[in-house]
Amino acid sequence: MKQKQLEIALSKLKSFSTPKPELEQYQTPAPIAAAIITLAINDIAGKCVYDLGSGTGVLAIAAALSGAKKVVGVEADPEAIKIAKENAGDLPIEFIQSRVEDFSGEPFNTVLMNPPFGAQKEHADRPFLEKACSLGQTVYTLSNATGGGRTFINSFFKSKNRQAKRLGTFSFELKATMPHHRKKATNQSVDIWKA
Repeated sequence: MKQKQLEIALSKLKSFSTPKPELEQYQTPAPIAAAIITLAINDIAGKCVYDLGSGTGVLAIAAALSGAKKVVGVEADPEAIKIAKENAGDLPIEFIQSRVEDFSGEPFNTVLMNPPFGAQKEHADRPFLEKACSLGQTVYTLSNATGGGRTFINSFFKSKNRQAKRLGTFSFELKATMPHHRKKATNQSVDIWKA
């Protein structure tokens, strides 16, 4: 599936009905998800893929549509899993309800994730990064491009004996979906990393 076709398919997915601020539940925008998959296609097609913190299933569904051999989404919120299953339809994706730090699964080829960036709880992304390194031969993650995010990602992966490579920077539109939001939308710069 070409990137634009994938983006169109992902743009039709249902989002969170009542996003939880403490979980930083922001659905990965279709253009960013399609870009991640396009960049990661050699680590997705025919491979086993985890989507950690899968939310409503955007990255898991994108991986399945792009020829992954097996896809497992790990998500703590049962309401998000319900939406993810609805979004996935007949796609062969397994969704497991678990906090990422409590999940124990077999190693897979690839981990995809859009973890919390720590806006509500400092270092909220650390358990995701730790688990990703223990589960995936290759990790693709989104990270905050500002406020020391790049320095942190580089040093984190270096501590795991992994080379981190920034593949691109995107504008992530954060729509007013939470009670504390005062603007209709804001844009945040995010990086896509491979390690």
